[in-house]
Amino acid sequence: MNGEQILNFDFYALAEITRFGVPIFLMISGALLLNRDIDLNSFFRKKFIRLVYPFLFFLIIHVIVLYPSSFNLFGYNWYFWMIVGVYLAIPLINKLIQNLSSKELDYFVALIFVSSIIYQLFYYFKIQSFLDLGFFIGPISYLILGYYLSKKEFSRFSTNKIITICLWSF
Repeated sequence: MNGEQILNFDFYALAEITRFGVPIFLMISGALLLNRDIDLNSFFRKKFIRLVYPFLFFLIIHVIVLYPSSFNLFGYNWYFWMIVGVYLAIPLINKLIQNLSSKELDYFVALIFVSSIIYQLFYYFKIQSFLDLGFFIGPISYLILGYYLSKKEFSRFSTNKIITICLWSF
C-alpha cells in the first residue's frame, strides 16, 4: 500500500485543493499576534506546547502507520518547520510593525504585491533570473499582510469590490 494512494484515491490531489489554507492561517496569525506587547518567555512557552505536542502525535502516526521503513525528521512535515521559523520571528517582526509608520507599511505591502506578480510572471514564462523575491513573498510576508488587512480601512471600496479583487488576484 502506498501512502499517496488508498483505494485508488490520490490524497495529494486533495491536498492541492486546500493549499490556500497555509497563507490564510499565516495571515490570521499576523492579524492576531502582531502589534502586541510580547513577553518572550511566556510567548515561547505557550507556543512550544501548542506546536510540539501535535507534531509529536502526527510524527508517531507518520512513522508507525504510513512510512515505518523510511523516516527523515527534517524531510517530514515542511509545515511544522515553517511554523517554527515564523513563530521564532514573530517577536522581531512585532517590533518592526510597532515602529513602522502607516506609509512605510503601505510601501512594504506594495513590495509584497509587486514581488508576487513578478515572481509569477517569471515562473509562468520560465524566465531565469537572479532576482530573489523570496523575502517579499514568503511566510513572513503573509504575517505582515494579515496584520495590514486587519488594521487598514478600505473606505473607497465596498466589500463586494474587495472580494472581487481578492478572487481575481487569487
